Amino acid sequence: QSNKEPADTAKLRADLSKNPEDVEKLRQLGEKFLDAGDPHTARLIFARAIQLGGGPTEQNLLGIASYQIGDRSSAFSAFSAAAKGGLEAARQNLKKVLSQSNLGAQADEVDKKIPQGKEGGRAL
Repeated sequence: QSNKEPADTAKLRADLSKNPEDVEKLRQLGEKFLDAGDPHTARLIFARAIQLGGGPTEQNLLGIASYQIGDRSSAFSAFSAAAKGGLEAARQNLKKVLSQSNLGAQADEVDKKIPQGKEGGRAL
């Protein structure tokens, strides 16, 4: 875990100080922390974005951050919500988490229960 703030966050922070409820800017800031190897901070930022109305993309990113810190239960919940919201990457992430948790049968059920979603989003 990195305690150093990622580069290029000053502009995002300045924008957020003017409009702290900007979901898009929060998502971008969270992605910077995720990419810099700080999933703990990223998870807090994505959770805030979701509280403010973020959708499947933010849910999927929350799932990735949760997965990276070892919180499989939260990752499962976030990926499930994002997959049901129509994000294909989240659907694939959900299947991966289930398979890695020795729940292969449930992973197979995802294809039956959640229709294929739109492209986009980040994969594990």
